Amino acid sequence: MLLAFVLALPGTAVAGSATGSGTAGVNLIAGGGPSPGTPYPVFANISGLNGPVNSVSVTLENISDSNADDVDVLLVGPAGQAVMLMSDACAGALPPTNFTFVDAAPAALPSAGPCPTGSYTPTNYEGTTGEMAASPQPEFSPPPPPYADSLAVFNGTDPNGTWWLYAQDDTNQMFQAGSIPAWRVTVTTSDPSPTVSTQAQPVPQPASRCPKGKKLKKVKGKRKCVRKKRKRRK
Repeated sequence: MLLAFVLALPGTAVAGSATGSGTAGVNLIAGGGPSPGTPYPVFANISGLNGPVNSVSVTLENISDSNADDVDVLLVGPAGQAVMLMSDACAGALPPTNFTFVDAAPAALPSAGPCPTGSYTPTNYEGTTGEMAASPQPEFSPPPPPYADSLAVFNGTDPNGTWWLYAQDDTNQMFQAGSIPAWRVTVTTSDPSPTVSTQAQPVPQPASRCPKGKKLKKVKGKRKCVRKKRKRRK
């Protein structure tokens, strides 16, 4: 008798991804001390994702500054975790350049010298206690340090909500300027649904023969061997 098998493959966690584009770019102008960018902060909204954060990446598009070493950029997630994307990195004038910050990047931004377009890990040469300027609107001020040096600080948190970007110029010199014309944050999540693994099981087959004294009969839509009824003698 042939057997048919039903195989249930192991369940797979489903990943989701969404990108939020910044609502505005940022102008950076030095003003004799840590000077918040304009506007400060800027934000991007993420919605519709299931499961906790699995990874985060941030792209600063065409960032430029008279002296890149003076630029500090902080990312704050919906739950309040914060990571310093760059601080006291590079040196000298920075022409319009694209930086993508992701934990899987091969290296951090250099502490001195030119910084070409590319992917980098979050880079903070000022240390985790470096402060960001308060916002002109106190309710939108950044959280106090220390700040994380890895985007993994967001892992396990709810991805949905407002992601804040704070950018400032921390030089004491006047008449230096820069900008971040556009930016975006990309969040990937893992579906928290449990995975299930089921072993293959044989599917019962209908009988084709019945033992002596029984006959094949359809009972409730299924064929079964039932005892034969004896004929009554007249």
